[in-house]
Amino acid sequence: MSDIGRFRATKMIGRLPRFAGERAFYALAGGQFVSTIGSGMTRFGLGLWVLDRTGDIAAYTTLLFAAVLPLGAASLLVGPLVDR
Repeated sequence: MSDIGRFRATKMIGRLPRFAGERAFYALAGGQFVSTIGSGMTRFGLGLWVLDRTGDIAAYTTLLFAAVLPLGAASLLVGPLVDR
């Protein structure tokens, strides 16, 4: 990166808002909420797309199972660690 590019990047970073304390928590929680909603909508839409394209209930069910399986497995593994 050239010196000019580095200067511009540093100047841009200086303009970003700084979050601290409660404001940082709400910014992070809001971002996580939007991400979770987007992931759920994508999972739902992809399932409907597969069902529409193939017309096969088995493909639709397999897709939904594959989308939910990592969440369930992670919950079983992480749950006891969080409870400690």
